[in-house]
Amino acid sequence: MGPAVRFKYWESGVLLVSMLLLVLVTPCSFAENYDLTFTSQIQFGLESHELYVSIPSSLYEYYQGKNPKLTSDNEYATLVTPEAVGPIADNIRNLTLGSLRSDEEFANAVLSLVHQIPYADCDLMYPIETLVENFGKCDTLSLLAAS
Repeated sequence: MGPAVRFKYWESGVLLVSMLLLVLVTPCSFAENYDLTFTSQIQFGLESHELYVSIPSSLYEYYQGKNPKLTSDNEYATLVTPEAVGPIADNIRNLTLGSLRSDEEFANAVLSLVHQIPYADCDLMYPIETLVENFGKCDTLSLLAAS
């Protein structure tokens, strides 16, 4: 075998090893988003809108890995995460902008979304976890509404 042939196989081998490393090192979190649909009532129930929510699995995994622990009731505010659910709130706000009572409509729409999540006894979770898991208890649902 001449040097040109050895180089050709060496280049193919490097490419193959690089591809295998890429596949093995790439986390599974790139694989999917969590897609959810909620119904939102606007204009005091006269208008119904579908709200589509897509949560990146990496965001869910980030909050899931934080394991919140509270030592007192005064610490609940630390679990309110408006930056995580901001895009959802922005979409709801856009639906209510034309209303005469847009702040009240916004609050009603947020509570309508939260009430669509089934009640279940569970450990304390961040709002993103509550959305993805699609269940929560009083404290987790309240944290979602506050966020």
